[in-house]
Amino acid sequence: VTGVMVDAWGWRSVFIVPLVVSVLIGCWGATVPSRMPMPHGPDARFSPRGMVESRGFAGAAGLVGTAMSVYFSLNVMVPLFLGEQVHWESTVAGFCIGPLVVAYVLASLAGGRMLDRKGPRPLLPGGLGVAVAGSLFMMAAGLTASVPLVLAGALVVFVGCGMTGASFQTVGLRRLPASQHAIGVTIMTMAVQLAASLGPLVSVGVMTAAQGEMGVGGASYAAAWLLNAAVCAGGAVAAWKFYRT
Repeated sequence: VTGVMVDAWGWRSVFIVPLVVSVLIGCWGATVPSRMPMPHGPDARFSPRGMVESRGFAGAAGLVGTAMSVYFSLNVMVPLFLGEQVHWESTVAGFCIGPLVVAYVLASLAGGRMLDRKGPRPLLPGGLGVAVAGSLFMMAAGLTASVPLVLAGALVVFVGCGMTGASFQTVGLRRLPASQHAIGVTIMTMAVQLAASLGPLVSVGVMTAAQGEMGVGGASYAAAWLLNAAVCAGGAVAAWKFYRT
C-alpha cells in the first residue's frame, strides 16, 4: 500500500497511514475500559536491577535486538537495492517485500511450535545460523546484482529471523514472574525499537561508506549484507553458549 502511495503522491504520503491508525487506536483506548486486574504484592513491583540480573531475561532481550536489527535492516536495504540498482518503482518493490514479511510471520509461528516441543537450545542458535547463510547468499548475489538471488537470500534471512525473534522474547519472559510480564514485554519492545533504528542506520552507513570506496553498485550492498552475516553469527554463538549454560 505504501509503495503505491509513494509512486502516486510522494514519500511524505506514507506518514498518513500511521497517523490515521494511531488516531483510531487512541480513540478506541480512550473509550474501552481496562478489564485486566492490576497485580499487587512484592512480585508486582518493577525492579530494573532484578531484571538485569536475571541472565535469562537480559540475555534474551539482547538477542531479540540482534535478530530484529538484521530483520529491519533488510526491510530498508532490499527496497533500496531494488530502487537504486534495478530502478524499480516503489510499488513493485513493495510487492517483493510483502511475501518476505509473510514468510517471516509463518516462520514465527513455526518457531513457536518448535520452541514448545524441543526447547530453546536447538532452535535459537539454529535460526540465527539460517540467517547467517541467507546473509552470505545475499552478499554473493549482490556482487552479481541478481535480483532473484538477492530476494531468495532475503527470504532465507527473514525465515531465520522469524524463527528466533518472538521465540527469544518468549524464553526471556519465562524467566520472570507472571506479575512482571507486562513490564517485561515493554522492555522487549524497547529492544525491538532500538534495533529498528540502529540496524538500518549501521547497514546504510556501511553501504554508503562502501560506495565512497567502490562506487555505486552491488558490491556496496554486499558489504552491508556481510555485516549482517557477522551480526547473526555473533548472535548464534552467544545464543548457543547462553542456553548451553
